[in-house]
Amino acid sequence: AWVLAGIAAVAVVVCVWSLRHAPRTVQQLQQPPLKEQLKSALGNVPFLWLMASKLVYFLVLAISVSTTAYFTKHVLQVTDDVLGLYLGVVSVALILSQPAWLFVARRLGKRNGYMIAAALYGAAHFSWWFAGPGEPTGLIILRSVLIGVAGGGTFLLTQAMLPDALEFDYLKTGLRREGAFTGLYVLVEKLSGALGVAFLGVFLGAMGYIEATEGQRVEQTESALLGLYLCIAVLPLVLQAISIGAISRYNLSEHELERLRSVAREHE
Repeated sequence: AWVLAGIAAVAVVVCVWSLRHAPRTVQQLQQPPLKEQLKSALGNVPFLWLMASKLVYFLVLAISVSTTAYFTKHVLQVTDDVLGLYLGVVSVALILSQPAWLFVARRLGKRNGYMIAAALYGAAHFSWWFAGPGEPTGLIILRSVLIGVAGGGTFLLTQAMLPDALEFDYLKTGLRREGAFTGLYVLVEKLSGALGVAFLGVFLGAMGYIEATEGQRVEQTESALLGLYLCIAVLPLVLQAISIGAISRYNLSEHELERLRSVAREHE
C-alpha cells in the first residue's frame, strides 16, 4: 500500500509541476441552459465520432482482457506464471511504444495513427484463433508484444485527439466546456467497460462455460471453448474494424484546427 501511495503521490506532483505554465482561462459567469448545451454539443461531430470509436474500443478491451485468463487456462492449458508473464510483457510493451506512436502521429496524423494501432490490435488478437494446447511460449510472448504495442497506440492517440475535439468546440461556440465533454468521455469509457464484462459473462454462459469450483480445472465443452476463441480472436477483430470505421469519420486535422484558430483571431 505504501509503495502504491508513493507512486501515486509522485505522479500527482509531477503532473501539477508540469502544468505550472499551462494557459489559464477566465471562468464564464453565466452558462447557457443544460438543454442548450447538450444541443450544441451534438454539433461537435468530431467529438461524437471519437466517442463512438472509443466506446467500441473499450468494449474490445473489456472482452479481450477478461477472456485472457480463461483462454490461457482452458485452451492453451498453461500455468498462471505464463499468464503473468504475458500480462507483464503487454504492459511493458505498451509503455515503451509511446515514443514510436508519437513519431507516427506527427508523420501521419493522430487519426491515421490510431487506425494503424487498432488494425494491429485486431490482427494480433485474431492470431489466437490459430493457437491451441502446446502453443510455444515464444509465440505467446510475441503476441503480447504486438498487443502491448498496439494498445499503446490506441490509448495514446484517442487521448491525444480529445483535446483537439474540445478546442474545436471552443472555437465554434466560444464556450469553455472541457469539463462536461471530458466527463461524458470518461462515462463512455466506464460504461463500455462494464458492458463488455457483462456481455462476456452472458455469452460464455450461453456457450456452455462451466464455472470452476475451489480452483479446480473443469473440462469445458467444445461449445465453451469455441466461445473463448470467439471472444479473444474474432470479436476483437470485428469490433476493431467498426472502431476504425467510426474514427475514419473524424476529420479534424491540425490544418483544420489552425484554420479555425485564424478565424477566431480575426473576430477578436
